Amino acid sequence: MLTMRVLGLTLDETSHAPILLLQEEMSQELLPIRIGPLEAMSISMVLGNVSVERPLTHDLCLNVLHSLNVRLSGAELVDLRGGTYYADLVLLLANGETHRLDCRPSDAVALALRAHVPIRASNAVLRRAADSQRSTEESSGCPLAEMPAQKRGVELHAEKDSYVNAGQSAEQKHLSELLRSLEPESKRKM
Repeated sequence: MLTMRVLGLTLDETSHAPILLLQEEMSQELLPIRIGPLEAMSISMVLGNVSVERPLTHDLCLNVLHSLNVRLSGAELVDLRGGTYYADLVLLLANGETHRLDCRPSDAVALALRAHVPIRASNAVLRRAADSQRSTEESSGCPLAEMPAQKRGVELHAEKDSYVNAGQSAEQKHLSELLRSLEPESKRKM
């Protein structure tokens, strides 16, 4: 397993779907994963260090684990089949046993960021993702690294409050504005 770090969130230019960008810590290899808008918001809140009065779903999950004396020790991307990523939460039980729980990668990352635990990906997942990306680049005729930012997607959030609006479509600007409108006043009402 290789340790990954969250590089940020972006939008796919054509579908406007949020994409989570992970990067292998020891290389420049990117692992883009399409996620849902609610999961993107949850991850964005952690990256932006936004706190809320009441626990949201991912916070609640960690609270439940803590109350059961179970510790989240990591999140692992374990498979890529048919374009769908699979992840496991690695849980440490009170008796010292380790238990793995299947989940979506976006939920695994949202929980791992909150719990400050490692996010890892198997070599096989990274290989399959690279093969898939290479295939996409060959069909488009342009390597991802050489595509203009507008073609790769527009970064919504990376690290702390760094929104980028250049080259955004009206829909992307609307989503960016929606994300900003939920910071932090609106989020406190949730």
